[in-house]
Amino acid sequence: MGLDRVMTPAHLLADGPVSISQHHPPEWSTSQKPNSKWDVYSFGVILLELLTGKVFPVDRDLVRDSETDEKSWFLRLVDGTIRVDVAHREDEVVAWFKLGYGCVSSLPQKRPSMKDVVHVLEKMLV
Repeated sequence: MGLDRVMTPAHLLADGPVSISQHHPPEWSTSQKPNSKWDVYSFGVILLELLTGKVFPVDRDLVRDSETDEKSWFLRLVDGTIRVDVAHREDEVVAWFKLGYGCVSSLPQKRPSMKDVVHVLEKMLV
């Protein structure tokens, strides 16, 4: 849990932790004790990066226009290099995006546990 914090050079933590990674949860700089919700957050960022093929901007709310349905909006975010591979798995892709967004909630208590994340992923693979 929170390995990135352990691996941060001591001089960067001298004046208190400062987030230097997109993978840190919002509470990283104010909490003294790592917890499993940090890892869930980091997993969500990585999942969204894998789906979109780019660094995912979790620090801002992504807003879709009211004309676009959720499924179409998520499918437009998919990285072009995997779009063909997931073309017939659209419902799963939407579920992956929803899981990723749930994991990067700014409120730790709203994030699923890693056990819940694994359960969702296992159900998708059946």
